[in-house]
Formats: sequence, structure tokens, C-alpha cells
Amino acid sequence: MSNDIAVLDLTQLPSCQLGSDESFDELAKGADFLKYVKLYTKGKPIDTGKIPPGHWGVPEAGSEEILDLGNSIDIVPLARRAKAMDSSDRSAVIV
Repeated sequence: MSNDIAVLDLTQLPSCQLGSDESFDELAKGADFLKYVKLYTKGKPIDTGKIPPGHWGVPEAGSEEILDLGNSIDIVPLARRAKAMDSSDRSAVIV
């Protein structure tokens, strides 16, 4: 019986870029954003019981609902998507 831990070499996976950099820049100007995964550690969603601390979740656009994915998830990033933020005024961050 071996105590060796199997380590996957993911460096050989192909890179997946959908479209050109110019197309990506153009899409980055839009106002429709894709859903995203977030680790919740503190803040209003936890204070109001929407999700427990230390859980991963997907915030639902236009509502305060959060899809709770649990405290552990496995992910493999396959592509990039644009998201823009203006935090020049910390009291009014624009996403």
C-alpha cells in the first residue's frame, strides 16, 4: 500500500478562449453580466441568514436570493468572462 498522493498535471489541458481579444474587449463594454461563484465569509447575506459563513454561493441577479453550493466545490476554469467595476468612489461602487 502506497502513501503517495496522486497529483494531476493540468498544465497540458488546452486553453479555451472563445473569440479574439478584440471580441472580448467589445463584450466587456456590455451591461449584461454572467452569474458568478462567490465565497461568503461575512456581510449582510450571512447576517440575514441567506447563506452560512464559509459557503460558496451564486447570487441571483436582481434579487437577494443566493444559491447555496455548500462549503466545498470543485471547479475547473475553462474560459474567461468580462466584469467591470468602478471603485473610484468607495461609497458608490459601480459594477
